[in-house]
Amino acid sequence: PNKVIRKKSSRVFETYISKILKTISSSNGITANSKQQTNSVLSAVSKLICEKVFILTEISKKKTISDKEIRNSIKILFPEKLANSIIENGDIAIDNFNNKELSKGVSRQDKACIIFPPSQSEKFLRNFGYSKTMVTSNAPVFLAGSLEYFATIILKNAVEQARNNKRVRVTIRDLEIAVRNDEDMDMFFTMNKICFLGGGVKPFIYHSLLKKKNRKKKVVKKSDDLTETETETNKKKHRFRPGTVSIREIKKFQKLSNSLTFAKFPF
Repeated sequence: PNKVIRKKSSRVFETYISKILKTISSSNGITANSKQQTNSVLSAVSKLICEKVFILTEISKKKTISDKEIRNSIKILFPEKLANSIIENGDIAIDNFNNKELSKGVSRQDKACIIFPPSQSEKFLRNFGYSKTMVTSNAPVFLAGSLEYFATIILKNAVEQARNNKRVRVTIRDLEIAVRNDEDMDMFFTMNKICFLGGGVKPFIYHSLLKKKNRKKKVVKKSDDLTETETETNKKKHRFRPGTVSIREIKKFQKLSNSLTFAKFPF
């Protein structure tokens, strides 16, 4: 019988996320689900950038996409501090790529000294073969370098969060808190409605709830006439102070997600 040849599904940046993590910390790992979600976040970010790039090329009436359009789209989408640092790393990647000292047989990502391959970022710039606009050689390298820096910031903060919780592997919870603790990242994620499924919310409880009120202890005098059985029945059951149970439940539900996640196997 003829064997059915199945095409391997391109996971875009998924295989390279663990490589970036090893450069940050060799001892830490990452779960399969969190790696999958980081990949989907990175592909969503690259789609957003490329959409802006297409609009800018149409406005300027150009037929080729250069690194200039990508640079301008990053400035529009991201907050100022984050945009400047992303552009800076993209420029470093281009400078390394245009260095003539390296031999011709070296791959583009090795030439640019980056982990993310420019071939994957080029797919987004070419709109997966549906765009007729031309792309310069520097444009995919610049986008790959800037996306790599974006991924390193998230993973670096997530590793710190995992270490604080005494964990070796980075979870979705760590990724979500890593993003929410960074002001610029949080602003970008909320503006574009991007989030990690199952990451929960940033832990926050009002200070007025955490304050404990000083309560005077009531002195109960035991009468000598009461027997042992009577004293046992008079004893009240242990009751928590008002607010302690509710705060415990708030902390519990903040760790959980408010959204459903589909199983990956049917897809």
